[in-house]
Amino acid sequence: MLHADWHPGNMVFRDGTVAAVLDFDGARLGPVLLDIASGSLQFSMTRVGVNPDDWPDGLDAHRFAAFLRGYGPEAIGAGLRSLPAMMGAALVGEVVAPVAATGTFAGRDPGPFLRMVCRKTAWLIENASKLESLAKRSARAG
Repeated sequence: MLHADWHPGNMVFRDGTVAAVLDFDGARLGPVLLDIASGSLQFSMTRVGVNPDDWPDGLDAHRFAAFLRGYGPEAIGAGLRSLPAMMGAALVGEVVAPVAATGTFAGRDPGPFLRMVCRKTAWLIENASKLESLAKRSARAG
């Protein structure tokens, strides 16, 4: 079972611990790698301010590793080799679908978001082998 919208905004924390996970309207059956890709992207993306043009291209390696440790060794069998590409696909889908449907992203000019997607996706491709190695080490440590 996939959550299919795995990000920090869909979690309730109490005393620094996850107390609840929300928003199951997209839940469905599918390969766990889809949730791992989307979640590892969402939990490790860094944002500075509100303008996506200012957001760093890379990911927070500590948060990326921590997310995968939560999945543990089961994540290794999920196809971690394709994880960076799946993360890029998740990011593209998250931004491009609403832009195609409405011409905006969250009611805002889509340009900065689309540029951010291009930059972050390029970074994921360029750093795929490093991310794959970190993912394998992190999942084993889980």
